[in-house]
Amino acid sequence: MKWVIVGGGGQLGQAFSTFLDESTDTYTALSKFQLDITNRSRLMELLVSEKPDIVLNAAAWTNVDSAEERASSVFEINVKGTYNLAICCLELGITLVQLSTDYVFGGNQTQPIEENARKFPLSVYGRSKAIAEDIVLGVLPETGIIVRTSWLYSRWGKNFAKTILDKLVTLEKGTVVSIVNDQIGQPTSASELSQQLHVIGHSRVPAGIYHATNSGAVSWFEFALKIQELSGMDQVLIAGVKSEGWPTKAKRPSFSVLSNSKLELLGLNSMSNWERALEIEMPYLIGIQNRTRMS
Repeated sequence: MKWVIVGGGGQLGQAFSTFLDESTDTYTALSKFQLDITNRSRLMELLVSEKPDIVLNAAAWTNVDSAEERASSVFEINVKGTYNLAICCLELGITLVQLSTDYVFGGNQTQPIEENARKFPLSVYGRSKAIAEDIVLGVLPETGIIVRTSWLYSRWGKNFAKTILDKLVTLEKGTVVSIVNDQIGQPTSASELSQQLHVIGHSRVPAGIYHATNSGAVSWFEFALKIQELSGMDQVLIAGVKSEGWPTKAKRPSFSVLSNSKLELLGLNSMSNWERALEIEMPYLIGIQNRTRMS
């Protein structure tokens, strides 16, 4: 199978490229500097040249807070860019896997959220991704696949896990770091998500929406404590705070635990518990942190 990875410079794009390097598949990964998905003619030209079997769209405006002040730019990338990809894939007969997010939900649930639950995004970012989902399913009713994930982290790019490790290493002993303790979700390893995406692509699943997250439910505060525990660095004190005591420009869902029920019913769920996934990824995260300090 041949893939084209759009958004290849992001953390999932890099994680998926690394995974494919160890597989028998071929791929072309393109960063935002190599491909502007808002330019449909350039996009069509590239896909005609590459002739992929499947496209993974991991390109998106993902800075949730800055999105509140840059709505037009966010919708240009997340909505127009997705529409362009969907149209090109339709004309060329290519399957499109669109990466989406738990932020399409409002957080008023108390049980793991099923794939067909009503969307109620609270932020500009969430609204843009919810619209992008509708576009893919509308344009590609037979070959459009939505994969929602949450709280993605990896050894690549910027993410919560790397930020916490940086604080553990660089802040003075006894420093108190406040982390929100009333937002519940699922930390998800980009490496494990890459494996799951590969399974989805090769299994020829029906078009539609799928959830792909590491299992379990945890707060950002508990996630940070686990990172600290596995790192062995305890000089920084991590304290839990309520969301109202830590205001942000964008409103986040208070509960965004996703159910992977569709993949489970198909016998295709390859995602482990979030704690196990973090244990596997932690040596790489610490290695990156150590190399960054030395440089």
